[in-house]
Amino acid sequence: MLLVLAAGSAHAQSVLVHGPSYHSNGATNARTFGLGYAFGNGFSVGAYRNSEGSTSVYGSWTWTLLPYLDLHAVLATGYSRGPLAPGVLLDLNVPIADVWRVHLMASPTYDSDKVGIMLHAAVSLRL
Repeated sequence: MLLVLAAGSAHAQSVLVHGPSYHSNGATNARTFGLGYAFGNGFSVGAYRNSEGSTSVYGSWTWTLLPYLDLHAVLATGYSRGPLAPGVLLDLNVPIADVWRVHLMASPTYDSDKVGIMLHAAVSLRL
């Protein structure tokens, strides 16, 4: 149930506003709002309210797979399973204006011996 993100392309400085998420395993908190910042070199940082109801701080590295598809490798704090939770996230990010993108992200989840999927929505603003 690891939520993570980076904003937009790995090659553009941007701000990300995290929105809601859906967890197929029935996580209790779907209001996973937060803020992130992409430095433009592939590295991003941010914070959000995680699906366990705690605050998470994350760092991620982004690879662009296709023009609108990124892969994020993430480390996040704030989860009950340990001090640093690793994760991977596919990010379909679609431009809606010159500087705005809508993100739909997906990640596998492994909570309480349940395998599932997490979907997360966000928007980013390229600086």
